Amino acid sequence: MSSSFGVCAGCRSKILNKDYLNCAFCKLRYDLNCANISEKGFNSMNAANKNKWKCPGCRAKQPKTDNSNTPLRGEERSGIEQNSPEITGAKDMSPQVDSNITLRKKLSKAISTDYDDNSDPSITLENIRTFIKEEFTLMKTALVRELEMSLQQMVRAEFQSIRGEISTLENSVRFLDENYETTKTALIKCQESLKQVQKDNMVLSNTVYELNTRLQAMEQHNRANNLEIQCVPEHKNENLISTIMQISKVVSANLKESDIHHCTRVAKLNREDKRQFCQCLTKQRSIVFKAS
Repeated sequence: MSSSFGVCAGCRSKILNKDYLNCAFCKLRYDLNCANISEKGFNSMNAANKNKWKCPGCRAKQPKTDNSNTPLRGEERSGIEQNSPEITGAKDMSPQVDSNITLRKKLSKAISTDYDDNSDPSITLENIRTFIKEEFTLMKTALVRELEMSLQQMVRAEFQSIRGEISTLENSVRFLDENYETTKTALIKCQESLKQVQKDNMVLSNTVYELNTRLQAMEQHNRANNLEIQCVPEHKNENLISTIMQISKVVSANLKESDIHHCTRVAKLNREDKRQFCQCLTKQRSIVFKAS
């Protein structure tokens, strides 16, 4: 805990350090603030000056100047004249001069008035300090007021800029929100459409599979009455129906021309092949016909 050096007689606060002064007359203790002494001035004082230091109260009680030059009052002047043998003898020796001189009773009062009018108030260090302190207080107040106004203007300008930025940000957020909602709605519709397309694709796939199965069955059914005859010589202007009728007679098949629905040769694997019409039997195209 910090030690205390007593209580200041001016502000009644505890003195927590050794920076204080004791009055040489009233023996009261004052801190530097109440003693109107700066820390630099206190450090520059020697022990003798500190021991002779007077507090503001004791300095105010003392007369400003010596009163040895103060004129005497009328009563005191007359008493002195009566008690002074020199003045009495002078009066006795020159009665004519005394009778011709008119003594004014208000002489001392006039001299005192003239002295008071011509005397100037003494300028003390305390007055200078008070004046400087007041000037510093006024300057500090004006400076603080100017700083407050400047800060208010700066803060107001910054707030206006921030408000503008916030307004722009709100508009951007609102625009993004609207676009987000629009995009979200469009995405939901696209997802629904995609699901519907997937369902339709599944249905179409099943339909294609069924149709393919049915087509294969129908082709198999249509090919049930097809006959293929191989190794038949091929001619340029041949009549396949006539050829088939002749073959049926040879094999003793009871086949009529009306029973033949369609008759053709198998297509070439290579359409650019220019084979002769009379070639080996192993190279002849087969004849396919459909009978009823």
